[in-house]
Amino acid sequence: MVFKDILVTLCCKGPREPVMEQAIVLAKRDGAQLLGLCVVDEDQLAPPPGAEGIDPQEWRECLAAELSAAGQGLLDEFIGYCTREGVPVQTKLLVGPIAACICRQANYADLVLLGRYNDFIRRRMFVGCSPLEGTVRQATCPVMVAGTSARHPRRLLVAYDGSPSARSALNLATRIAREWDCSLSLVAVQEKQVGQAVLDEAKALAEAEGVPARCLLAKGNPRAEILRVGREQQADVVLLGAYCHGQAQELIFGGTVGQVIQAADCPVIVCR
Repeated sequence: MVFKDILVTLCCKGPREPVMEQAIVLAKRDGAQLLGLCVVDEDQLAPPPGAEGIDPQEWRECLAAELSAAGQGLLDEFIGYCTREGVPVQTKLLVGPIAACICRQANYADLVLLGRYNDFIRRRMFVGCSPLEGTVRQATCPVMVAGTSARHPRRLLVAYDGSPSARSALNLATRIAREWDCSLSLVAVQEKQVGQAVLDEAKALAEAEGVPARCLLAKGNPRAEILRVGREQQADVVLLGAYCHGQAQELIFGGTVGQVIQAADCPVIVCR
């Protein structure tokens, strides 16, 4: 079993079918337990700027109740969907900072699954990162962003640059490939620190785990090349590390990782 417990983060603002369907696919593949989570973002509970004659506490309580009711309705929909599919599920509704709430629950999960909600991916808070980036930075397990439709993992693609987080992605990919009988492809985009030697390293690591891997060396823009190879290989899942060599302090959504997540059709798993 690769994933025993999967945390499924649901959002009222975006399309929820792809993430629900992807959760069911993964749960049935592994016999996993699902935990549906909806977070009422406390940043949305403050009165609008310039509002006069409004009691902040009364505003907060009324809006929290309204958003909580909507969130519970979404969780009830997820329960019904899982019940029809014969998949065990529990749910939880929380109020607070989105990333912090998700990461607390992720301590008890093997994977965080969430949808491709623009607000969630792109919006940056005062600390300088989006809720998704905050989740990737703090979560104790890998984070999967669902694609435009659910995929049954059969063909895996790992974008590899030799960094520690890329090794984590490769380790997870070899485990999935071995236990789920998936094919594995490796791509390295040749830059100053990345080349054939790094690709050979990745192939050796995969084969040491008993997983044969097809290796592809690309040249050009990393985002464009990863997406191109993913399409050519008909990848069902793309796995990559959160940070490249020498970029541990870079916000991931200023670079390749965020661009791949926003543009890929298939699910993307990000590992630290």
